[in-house]
Amino acid sequence: MLLHTPQIRLYLFLSLFFLSFIGESSAQNYFCNSSEPFCTDEAFTYAAGVNTGQAEPGPNYGCLADQPNPAWFHMRIGIPGDINILMQSTPAVDIDFICWGPFPDPYTPCSGQLTSSAIVDCSYSGAATENCFIPSTLIGEYYILLINNWSNQSCDITFSKSSGDGESDCNIINPSATNNSPVCIGETLELYTEFIEDATYEWTGPDAFSSSLQNPIITNAQLLNGGLYSVVVTLNGVPSNPATTNAVIASTPIFEITNMAGDIQDTFRLCHGEQMKFKVNYWDYVGATWSNGNTGVLSGNINTSGDVWVESFNPTGCMGRDTTYLEVRDEINIGFNLPNFCQGDGNDTINSDATPLGGAFSGSAVIFETNDTILSPVGIPLGDSVKTYYIFTDDIECEGEDSVWTKHYASPTATLILDQNSICIDAVSIPLSGGSPADGAYVGPGVAAGQF
Repeated sequence: MLLHTPQIRLYLFLSLFFLSFIGESSAQNYFCNSSEPFCTDEAFTYAAGVNTGQAEPGPNYGCLADQPNPAWFHMRIGIPGDINILMQSTPAVDIDFICWGPFPDPYTPCSGQLTSSAIVDCSYSGAATENCFIPSTLIGEYYILLINNWSNQSCDITFSKSSGDGESDCNIINPSATNNSPVCIGETLELYTEFIEDATYEWTGPDAFSSSLQNPIITNAQLLNGGLYSVVVTLNGVPSNPATTNAVIASTPIFEITNMAGDIQDTFRLCHGEQMKFKVNYWDYVGATWSNGNTGVLSGNINTSGDVWVESFNPTGCMGRDTTYLEVRDEINIGFNLPNFCQGDGNDTINSDATPLGGAFSGSAVIFETNDTILSPVGIPLGDSVKTYYIFTDDIECEGEDSVWTKHYASPTATLILDQNSICIDAVSIPLSGGSPADGAYVGPGVAAGQF
């Protein structure tokens, strides 16, 4: 029912053997096929609609020349006999009604069966109090009641049985339906309706969903699982009016990790000693947390190898995660195995005399011949030394550089003045001395270990 309050507040008293409560309507009874059940055991009060339009076309409305602010109800007979229903408004304003019946169920008659021959009672008076008389009811029959707030003024309308031997079946139930949405894609959607002893449940919903559980769930919910779900609760063979609930499946945030220039890569690479920042490229960003503990759009500087990830949240609270990898290269250490030169030495090929292989030599002693790199003593003054340089550049332009001194030794001038330059055949050996520089070695026939 279209009302001046956000929801119809119904005071539904379910008695007999299973339940007695005052509750809030879960569906608004604007139309015949969403009529609310009522029980004759207790008074039933609702806030009447104001400016909610005319009742739906189709039914024969009998004495009602117009039907403003409609509210539809139905009852199932539990005890046979006459029933008089008293209706009154507070404050006292003009209300009207019409009643149809009997029917085997409360909803099928809404399509073409509310004819003139089915009208049981009708009033289009200007009174604030009305009486609906339903004679000779039988067990299991349904009667449909339409009440109009003809005054179009704010009021509460209360109706209840005032006389007669008949009674409605208060086992008619009016379930509610709720869910735990919004839920994010991949999470579990939970559907809820209240527990009623001995009742059965039938849920239907999007993507051909159906379930006979009281509170079914849908794991790994996707966008196609969003939409309107309906539950019918059946007690003692009597189905309820469907209760509905709308489930919202929210998308996870869409974003990617980029560098500060906006480039997207599976792996970013840095040289030793370098660092970089990352940022979130987002469209519905609310907050983000990075693997290094930073929060916000930017990661802050990162200078170690490993996964770089960010978890970002959108306005619905759904979290997404993106990961990239940062490779920070080790420092390039240069190793040398270069020769030094003595006076008179020739050139030396040094293609593989520095590591890592594949670098470039330079220096005054370095010359290039076809595919070879040559170290030449010609470029080193005799008795002096020069630096030879080596630079290695890897596949991402990281460089390592070092140098080593290369020497060009002058040949020493050797002299030998012996204290004794002859010896008898039978004499003992004599030590050799008199050579200069002193660190030389004595060689020749008959010389061994510095003795002659």
